[in-house]
Amino acid sequence: MKRILIGSMLGFVMFCGSAYGQAVISKGKPNLGRIGITFSSLGNNKVLNGNIIGDSGYRGINFYTFGISYQHALTSWLDLETGLEYSRQKVQLHVIMPNYPYPFTNHKFSIIDIPLTARVHFLKYLFANGGFLFEFDASKSKPLNSQNGLGEILGVGGQYQFNHFVGVFVNPYVKFHSNISFASQSYYRKIVETGVRFGITFGL
Repeated sequence: MKRILIGSMLGFVMFCGSAYGQAVISKGKPNLGRIGITFSSLGNNKVLNGNIIGDSGYRGINFYTFGISYQHALTSWLDLETGLEYSRQKVQLHVIMPNYPYPFTNHKFSIIDIPLTARVHFLKYLFANGGFLFEFDASKSKPLNSQNGLGEILGVGGQYQFNHFVGVFVNPYVKFHSNISFASQSYYRKIVETGVRFGITFGL
């Protein structure tokens, strides 16, 4: 299964590379795309325990994410987007044990994402986006388990270009963190995150 997924990802990356090679030409110059600075929060990070029975329970408390992005226009209505994101997650552990002195404890951990998504534009100012997340656990302590894996993201949003150089966007989304784990474990907990991503972009 993992080999099929990795093969699919490699195929998608090769497709992106081929698409980049066919850059849209504007005024005799290649379209070099846009870079962006993003911040995500204002949502929930729900912890899914899978099929674990009788285990201590986790619940999400909050999260925030900083990122840099790169968008490349393939057509007037379709962009490819990638980048790098650093996410800080906070969860609470509820220990199911009689007379335990600390039944509730808070834990933090970090995830690094490399998104590979498509953005479809419609109605001039709106877009829908979705794709894959290559995820790497960036924490020394692991309150859940290793978060190395493959995730997905789906969202909708709005954007506005002040001019060719500067633009802004807002992007409500849902992320399925490490939906497919790369760790060798019989079970794993994963995060389903809903939030809003804000960004400012600059033309190259």
